[in-house]
Amino acid sequence: MEKTKISLKLLLVIAGLLAVLSISPVMADDSLASSESPKYQGDNQNTGQSPYNGPQTNQTPWNYTLNSSESITIAPAIGPDGTIYLPVTIRTNTHSYCDLKAINSDGTLKWNYTINNGANSNSYFTGTPAIGSDGTIYIPGYTVSEGFLLALNSDGTFKWNYITECWSGSNSPAIGNDGTIYTTGFYQGYTSGGYRQYGILYAINPNGTSKWNYTITEPDYGMSWSYGCPAIGPDGTIYFTGQVSAYSLTGRLYAINPNGTVKWQKTINPNPSYYTSLQSSPVLTKDGTIIIIPSYYSWVDYTSVVCAFNPDGSEKWNTILPHILAKGVALANDGTLYVTGYNWNNNIGILCAIGPDGSQKWNYTTDYPLNFNPVIGNDGTIYFGEGALPDTLYALNSDRTLKWSLPVQTTTAPVIGASGALYVGIVTDGLLGQIYSLLAIIDPYSPQNDPNSNSNDPANTVNAASKTIKMQETGLPINLMVLAVLMVLGGLIQTKRK
Repeated sequence: MEKTKISLKLLLVIAGLLAVLSISPVMADDSLASSESPKYQGDNQNTGQSPYNGPQTNQTPWNYTLNSSESITIAPAIGPDGTIYLPVTIRTNTHSYCDLKAINSDGTLKWNYTINNGANSNSYFTGTPAIGSDGTIYIPGYTVSEGFLLALNSDGTFKWNYITECWSGSNSPAIGNDGTIYTTGFYQGYTSGGYRQYGILYAINPNGTSKWNYTITEPDYGMSWSYGCPAIGPDGTIYFTGQVSAYSLTGRLYAINPNGTVKWQKTINPNPSYYTSLQSSPVLTKDGTIIIIPSYYSWVDYTSVVCAFNPDGSEKWNTILPHILAKGVALANDGTLYVTGYNWNNNIGILCAIGPDGSQKWNYTTDYPLNFNPVIGNDGTIYFGEGALPDTLYALNSDRTLKWSLPVQTTTAPVIGASGALYVGIVTDGLLGQIYSLLAIIDPYSPQNDPNSNSNDPANTVNAASKTIKMQETGLPINLMVLAVLMVLGGLIQTKRK
């Protein structure tokens, strides 16, 4: 009888331990740096949702100003130590070349890495860097009619360079849980029908060697392109968009298995009477829904369509945005989708809020076009900027009321740092021409700077040394999990003693 009691106790202890392990923290995007914004739109789902509150006022503690030959048109990424990695273009009388600047969180230069092949040989960075969990910085670009993905160590030293063959450069990369780097673009190849351009998805190993690639070749007599950043699902599925030109222009949405095989593909053609442009990056929701936004031109007007697909490729819903040319998108924690763009007929900017079921919640109009992705603070504030002079940077509450604005012309999407700072590229007119800067906006006091306060910590996260550990939605806070493990172990020891 006693043996039976002990066996039952042991079974209960083991069951308790398994229950604890089942709700233990699981790293999301394992091979991405655990930083505020380690890649395009902050995560492998391209949501633009930050785990930190952004600034509540429009105060600007510093701006990093470039000289008159330099410009900023690509949003930065942020490393685990708060370093801001900013792609910069430098122009001369004979050519242009690129420079990656590593900027400290106080606005001082840490280091820079320049690619300059000399006169008549242009080089450019073509996307926001992605930062790996080991601190490696991956940044796409092109030079001498071929693309590349450059890998740098966190101290700015060279690691490796992968040639992508994308003559206009590849797009912002994503990093899978196994460290594979994914980037898209298009290359020019020769066929019996002459030169053709083909969209392509590259999978590159962490050591800089090719893993596999997938080329959009259908139809074989047409051409194809891919412009957006890939997104990665929880099961490792890679989603990317493309567009194919044969007798007309149609969009494509691809779901690719981690081994490079096709899971499914969808032809996107919301109005067969007109050409469909699909250049946006896919966005993934918490339940695995894939969001894309194709647009079609009816010879006099643009219409954008927000399309939602289930993980098996079946259509979930779609929402038509008449007269709107969508330019950016972000997904909030509560499932609200924020789409930026402008009205094609009157050039007025618009921010559309769309519910998780595709219903339109509200619109917010601005005087000038909204050309960049928005970013969302953990408190639901939406940050976005206009892209024409005169210009404004907005902070909008989730109920459509204005929190603050700042009269600056933005040249990139904004990103949010762990200190609560908002970083964004801007341009002003100077005596020698346009002057570009990286602007930092931050409150004089931020809860993240107070070790006795956790009021700005996002739900289901634990912050330590400016790093964020993401948890399952059912996950326990780390201190409670450890306590539960200790209690189970204590019960096991007591059972053995009895």
